[in-house]
Amino acid sequence: MNDRDLVIDKARSYIGLHETGDNRTEFGKEYGEDGVAWCDIFVWCIFNRVGLVGLLPGKFDNCGRSTEAWKEMGRFSEYPALGAQVVFGPGGGEHTGIVVDYGPTTVTSVEGNWNDQVSQVTRERRDAFVFGYGYPRFAEGIRSADPNYQPQGGEAPIQPVPAPADGQPDVLYVGQLNHAASWDPPAEQGHRSYCWPQVLRLEQALESEGLLAHAFVDGSYGSVTIDAYRRLQQNLGYAGQAADGKPGMASLSWLGSRHGFRAEP
Repeated sequence: MNDRDLVIDKARSYIGLHETGDNRTEFGKEYGEDGVAWCDIFVWCIFNRVGLVGLLPGKFDNCGRSTEAWKEMGRFSEYPALGAQVVFGPGGGEHTGIVVDYGPTTVTSVEGNWNDQVSQVTRERRDAFVFGYGYPRFAEGIRSADPNYQPQGGEAPIQPVPAPADGQPDVLYVGQLNHAASWDPPAEQGHRSYCWPQVLRLEQALESEGLLAHAFVDGSYGSVTIDAYRRLQQNLGYAGQAADGKPGMASLSWLGSRHGFRAEP
């Protein structure tokens, strides 16, 4: 069994375990701080119990500090990865858990101190509560949704989630495109979010409408694509905040009706 599966299986083995009293758990006792908020403590204990605690950036009882430590290590991402530490809330400082599964639109994590117990929770990846992910340096490499992640320091190659074989998704999701429109512009030039095949399909449609130059049809929802979509919205009669360059259901459905894709929330 590889390292990430050891972590995932161990985390899942405690689902349903409830705290006793006020934040009293076996994890707090093991960590040395019982009776305190224990979501980050749970993550540390899981890695400790499978002999992989050295893969964490430190011993923390505060998920905001864990978030900063992952960033300092250069191993923090907006994309989920199996066995990664997921952090929630502003700045990643409110809650945390361990990723046990993810799909094109959802992420599932096992979390200590969720409803006063160890819980398995599935959320939308675009949920504003989901802040990001810290990547442990597993011996077998990272299994990540990030299409551009590059192995570091002898790390084994990743196994990314493949894009559709034809590069032409039939459904474009408003929420996922808005995620890309928020993440791509402040990132480095050409940054692509996990839903980049959808962005590419959108850009191809904008190009066909004469709103986007071919050089910018690259799957990155950067400032030029935002400007192009804003012009589409203005052409449809939207103004002010309704013409912000980010898709809404009505405008995306209109574009999809002309270019062969379906819009979903």
